Amino acid sequence: MNIYDPIFSRGMILGVVLLPMMAIAQVPLPPLEYLKSDPPTEKTSYASRIANRKGVHDADPHVYVYNAEFARRFQMPDEWVSAELKGVDAVAFREVPHPYKTCGWGGNPKACRTDEVRCEMDMYFDQTRNPLPWDDRMNPVDTLFDIAKSSWFIGSLANQEMRPRTSLWGGVPLPRSPFTDPKTGKELMWQGGYWNSDKDRGGSHWGIASYDREPFAGMSLVTVGVGCSEPADACWLSSSSVRYKEKAQTYKLVTFPQIWRVRVRQALRESRARAEAFFKREGEKAMKALSESPTPSQSIVPVQ
Repeated sequence: MNIYDPIFSRGMILGVVLLPMMAIAQVPLPPLEYLKSDPPTEKTSYASRIANRKGVHDADPHVYVYNAEFARRFQMPDEWVSAELKGVDAVAFREVPHPYKTCGWGGNPKACRTDEVRCEMDMYFDQTRNPLPWDDRMNPVDTLFDIAKSSWFIGSLANQEMRPRTSLWGGVPLPRSPFTDPKTGKELMWQGGYWNSDKDRGGSHWGIASYDREPFAGMSLVTVGVGCSEPADACWLSSSSVRYKEKAQTYKLVTFPQIWRVRVRQALRESRARAEAFFKREGEKAMKALSESPTPSQSIVPVQ
């Protein structure tokens, strides 16, 4: 092509102009500055914003407990302050509707629940009073475990989501924990259970739903999925599933006050009553079906 061709010339000029612009566009932007907080006033207190608010508004579903320092900073009611809360600055328990209908109860594909709930708990850690063993290789903010995503259904070992995967539990394809042993780099998991038992402090694994290393200045937030049954009296970070006190090192221990656990039980009463009614109804259906058309016994002698 002739360099004096007007089309070629325009392309050359456009390229000369765009190349510096592209180079400039590739320069990473500086991180956004933190928002600055205003001095606290009566209007910024929890009582003014939530408890005594007039008009239609979202009801706060959380069951709180926190220390006195957290209450002062966030202007929370004194009634939920507890000196028995240890290892964490604040805890907020909530019961939320399960995102999906669950079917197959009692082996019946048509036995479905539409009012099932799941429970989550937010834990707030002051970075000075209650530091955590964060893994600096992980993103500072992330949602690790969200069953409401379609990827929970379509993903497999053949088609994995592009995220670092855990080495815990024999390589189960779940997102990697943002906590590690600072000396060995070994992943750490949250467990909840009964720490104060003389013989067994064992509990169940609590999956991390999301985390934010600093949603408020100097404060970290970890959200875990917890059971909607009997509230645990403690939770802890360890490198393996803990069943007995001597089995694994604990990197963080959080203990919950008894009075808070009582309030959590009260918050779960309605969903427990619905669950009991569902299981009673489905059990009666199953017994009726068996009595009307009993399953014939199978002969153990092969048919010739």
